[in-house]
Amino acid sequence: EQANCFSAIQILPPANDQITICERNCHYITEAADQLRCNNYVTQISNYRRIEAINELEKCRIVSSSVKSAFIKQQSNYWQKISRAWKSSGIPGVVQELSSIESSLDDDQKASWTFSLQKLTEKILIWIINVERRWFPTSFLMNKEFEVNSLRHRNRKGSSIVALAWHPHTSEFAIGFKDNTVRIMSLTNDKYNLLKHGQQEGVACLAWRPFSGSTLAVGGLHGIIIWYLNSSRDSTSRQGMRLLECRNHSPVIAMAWSPTGKYLASGSPLDTALMIWDVESETYTPLRRSGGISLLRWSPDGSKLFAASSESIFRVWETRWWSCEKWSRLKSSCNSACWSPDGKILLFSLRNDPSLYFLFFKDGKLGSSGEVATSLASLQKFEYSNGVTVGGNISNLSWESTGSRLAVTFSNSENDEESNSEVIATFLTTLQPNFRISLCGFVRGEVEEIPDLIDFHKSKINGTMLSVCWSSGYMSFIPFYLDDLRQIRRTGALNSSVASRPAMK
Repeated sequence: EQANCFSAIQILPPANDQITICERNCHYITEAADQLRCNNYVTQISNYRRIEAINELEKCRIVSSSVKSAFIKQQSNYWQKISRAWKSSGIPGVVQELSSIESSLDDDQKASWTFSLQKLTEKILIWIINVERRWFPTSFLMNKEFEVNSLRHRNRKGSSIVALAWHPHTSEFAIGFKDNTVRIMSLTNDKYNLLKHGQQEGVACLAWRPFSGSTLAVGGLHGIIIWYLNSSRDSTSRQGMRLLECRNHSPVIAMAWSPTGKYLASGSPLDTALMIWDVESETYTPLRRSGGISLLRWSPDGSKLFAASSESIFRVWETRWWSCEKWSRLKSSCNSACWSPDGKILLFSLRNDPSLYFLFFKDGKLGSSGEVATSLASLQKFEYSNGVTVGGNISNLSWESTGSRLAVTFSNSENDEESNSEVIATFLTTLQPNFRISLCGFVRGEVEEIPDLIDFHKSKINGTMLSVCWSSGYMSFIPFYLDDLRQIRRTGALNSSVASRPAMK
């Protein structure tokens, strides 16, 4: 049995009234919550603004008047509504839509023959549902359970944020909200863009397209919406949106672009196929044997695609001939995963499991060495001498793009979909000559705040930072000053010291 990673190295986490400001020279600088906004030292180190998601709802503006109709919920005719309900939810969705249409009709409309036909159709569909419930109860309940679980993050307690995605080349980021809107924000200015559409419901995941200006994919209840936004650097780029949909391939809760931006992979817990889209031609290729997909991660070198199912199975596809290898002897389903920068190491975690696992692909290829998933570290719950408890079942992983830092959040509840540990653990990761990790420090937000979503981002303008969406609906940015990591790796020691704090007045 592995030793607990937290008990092996005694690095104290911040106390309950301390807020993490940044990491500098492998030291984590904190500040008392009641002094945070009046200390000039905080401004000198980090001038990233604090984003209140709830307060931003009234500030956002429509993205462009030239595509105004795309952002207004359009009036659909009778058959369009029925077709949309059938594609998204099948027979139960059609029955629900028929009931909704009936409630909106006046007395004259209810007296028409079309209404009689509608009622007859509704009765037939209800009879089919009842037959399914009676003769195939397991299948019926399984489908409903998948549907509920696929939109589970829309019901997070407290937070109004359900998805976060950074633009791969700029300081822009997209945030998905429970109200089915997506907001485009930036660290460099105070402008906000609002993406809204009648078919953009049940927002579950976001993904920026690499090397394409500002193209954003939004996965949700009806499929995938591709937004084409004007880039501030490219005034000639297209503006608008289009819906990518495929029968039975909804809701879409997992997406990943290929590193070149040519293909988009998408997965749904209710579809047995993994879809590979050619967005330009709006065509797709289904990859069978995948099961209901809950998580997708494309390797940085583009050679492999990780696909986890809602069951205790995941596959890694090689993207040249689209063959795959399957890992099925797992304790539970996979809930988080990330690739190393060279695409040779895959880190992943399982639901209701405090262990961190990894796969090593020799030469970056499948089948080269009979890869076996190995437990890397045990992150069981541990209480430090200052009374702070850290660790537990792993909830989220985020690996910094150069492979030097790994951030981990935890869940200590039976429902492993929500992180309820207030402290984020960070690890120093080394890829060469051998892969290893060691505890580096901890990140904490404001009092009683729980991290819901985490994501590292690196840009030439802002450097490396950890963005965190907290349970109350605000977002913060913790900068990581990693310039001295080369010195640590070269000499094994760090000579420079943390800058002294100016005296508070």
